[in-house]
Amino acid sequence: MAELDKAIENFSATSSTGASGDLIFAGSTDSWIRTANTLKLKIYLNRRLIDKSGSTSAINTLIAGNKLISTNAQNFVFKFGSNLTNPDTRHPRYAGQYGPSGGGDYQSNSYMGTMYSSKGFPDPRMRFYFYRQTVRNPTDVNVLRCITNNKPSHYTDADVFCLPTSVGYWGRDHLSNEGIPPDGLLRTAWGVYPAGGLYDNNAGVPVSLGAGAGGAGIHPMMMRSFVDFMLAESALTLGTTGSARDLLKSGIEKSMADVRTMVLGTTESGKISAYESDNKIVWSDEVTKYVNAVLARYDAATTDDARLNVIGTEYWLALYGNGIESYNLYRRTGKPANQQPALDPNPGSFARSYYYPASYITRNANAKQKAAVTVPVFWDNNPTSLFR
Repeated sequence: MAELDKAIENFSATSSTGASGDLIFAGSTDSWIRTANTLKLKIYLNRRLIDKSGSTSAINTLIAGNKLISTNAQNFVFKFGSNLTNPDTRHPRYAGQYGPSGGGDYQSNSYMGTMYSSKGFPDPRMRFYFYRQTVRNPTDVNVLRCITNNKPSHYTDADVFCLPTSVGYWGRDHLSNEGIPPDGLLRTAWGVYPAGGLYDNNAGVPVSLGAGAGGAGIHPMMMRSFVDFMLAESALTLGTTGSARDLLKSGIEKSMADVRTMVLGTTESGKISAYESDNKIVWSDEVTKYVNAVLARYDAATTDDARLNVIGTEYWLALYGNGIESYNLYRRTGKPANQQPALDPNPGSFARSYYYPASYITRNANAKQKAAVTVPVFWDNNPTSLFR
């Protein structure tokens, strides 16, 4: 916090020459001040578990100051290019997947299943987030062994297992430790957002070097939609300024708008426009339908915990490409609730933090390694029972 306050002080100082070499905001000190304040908001929201009154006062002060990230131009992102070598400027998720043999990350079956069916219709962002290399579900057990397995007995009827949809989305279940079959050019890949990959227009062809936007994606470090979701949580749990419902609505709308702005700014824009025109998709109508479905669920909730789950779930869905804030969200709130269980019915305890690097421990005589990954971070005083 002290370093952020000092940064704000420095950004507010008068410069004789102005900023140079700024890869994020092109010298806009106002945007940097807003980013620093937004990081303070994040810290105070985490600290609400151990200092409710202090966080309430501090967050209200930030809201009153009106210096948080609030526009698309102020989004704290790192932009990648499409250059292949000397240097490789592509998004690392793209670089790890868009090659002759495909491969790379497995997408989460649970995440894709939630986006596809939890509202009764697919999330409008889904074709931007994911690219299906095949639009048909596999039938060959040699490439996807689980298709002949029964759903684990500790899974509920609502839990996704093996295949999240009927139309070719292909990832992995929670904590699957199986070997890697020959599915590098079959599994669902990163899409045009945020990795700069391919837009999913039902082509169902494998990824390839240079395909899609060529890796010209972004790291979404702190977006204006994240601000609204955090403020919605704060309004609900602390009573800070603002309506949790209105902020939830605004967060979804800003996420939809910013994802679309990013993808239409890539070389995939023509493909997107053609697919939507051919299929008579009106983006604004899709967003309105989605927002109305979420707000109906929020209005039907009868407890603050249920309302927090709606907010947390929508924040989680907007966070694609930012695992750090997803992890913080879950450690802070336990939301989204009822996540897909591990395949093993006894997977061990949830990791509340990570071990310090060995180099840090060996080089610092005053450092002590954590006893286990179950040791929570200083602001996390949640009960173990919160985490499934």
